[in-house]
Amino acid sequence: MKREREKTMMVPLVNLLSVVSHNCPHLLTGNAEIVNLNFNRLEGTIPSGIFVNVPELQVFHLGHNGLTGPLPDEFNEAHPLKLLDQFHVQHNKLTGTLPRSLGFLTHLMYLEMDHNKFHGNVPAEWSYLTNLEILRIHRNKLDGTLPHQLGRLTKLEQFQFEDNLLPRALPEKMRQKLTKLDLDAFAAEEDRGTYLTAAEPKEEGEEF
Repeated sequence: MKREREKTMMVPLVNLLSVVSHNCPHLLTGNAEIVNLNFNRLEGTIPSGIFVNVPELQVFHLGHNGLTGPLPDEFNEAHPLKLLDQFHVQHNKLTGTLPRSLGFLTHLMYLEMDHNKFHGNVPAEWSYLTNLEILRIHRNKLDGTLPHQLGRLTKLEQFQFEDNLLPRALPEKMRQKLTKLDLDAFAAEEDRGTYLTAAEPKEEGEEF
């Protein structure tokens, strides 16, 4: 007999969170530091209030699922998540605009929101994410221009924003300030996309 092919089952996120909260009451409440729900075949929308009771949260992974709908725009001074340094929701089917309130996550170092269906502008409020090192927003439906205020992200080492409706060129003010990005390599790649990485360190004696 041929082995019956295993069927892929998508699990509603709300149901999973209910089960997790019941069996692991500290996972999504005050003591939670790391939440990793990557590759769990989750579907449905991200419920509002999910980030309200996790002030100790440092790492949040919800990538590579089948989630839809907008990302709750509920990060604010009352719930700033001061310790969060990684936020990953890449490879889903999320829609809506990029939340402006993510600008309150000033401790953030890694932000991955690529491979979704976000539209609209890149928020100028993200310029407050001055600890950001990795920013990936490629393969969405973003348009408009990149706000020159993002030049404040002087720790940025990798920036991917290709496969959107954004201009390929970085604003000149950003180019002047993002000194950790390999802008020479970026210039060579502008015709086919925008993938910026940190410049490799120069060998001793090599000209700058």
